Amino acid sequence: NVQPRGRRPLWVSEFWWISNPPGTTTPRIAVPLQKHARWLEEALYLFWKKRVQAAFWFRLRDVGGDTTATGLFFEDGTSKPALQAFRFPFVTERRSRKRLTAWGKAPVAGELGIEALKGGTWKTLKQFSVGAGEVFKTGLRLRGKAQLRGTVGDEQSIVWRQKG
Repeated sequence: NVQPRGRRPLWVSEFWWISNPPGTTTPRIAVPLQKHARWLEEALYLFWKKRVQAAFWFRLRDVGGDTTATGLFFEDGTSKPALQAFRFPFVTERRSRKRLTAWGKAPVAGELGIEALKGGTWKTLKQFSVGAGEVFKTGLRLRGKAQLRGTVGDEQSIVWRQKG
């Protein structure tokens, strides 16, 4: 038993997935780079829902060998899509046929826009002010499938594909 009694903060001390770096023969457990990024931001959302106060990605940079391709950067130092997902996570969750919840964490302060791709053009669905590092959650009216993203300043989240 931990003393004194009371609530303790919940931390996720290590989480990761093996990504599929280009030009390698990867094990069957590796995931494509875009899925690697999507799973990362979805995990951060699920951690937030369970009131996790800190989450630590296992390895920042890949090291030699296919089974250690777990980083946010390739072995040569170039970034993976997962870095953008870690820096600016953005997720939507279907609440009903007409409503979504959008969640994310702003990397910088400014006017955050939630945009949908319509006819090859990004259209702003909602805009509001956020602080640097602020977690946001907001409702959206949207039917069917959609490609969505968050933007603030010069920063953009990766595209979130919302199922119908």
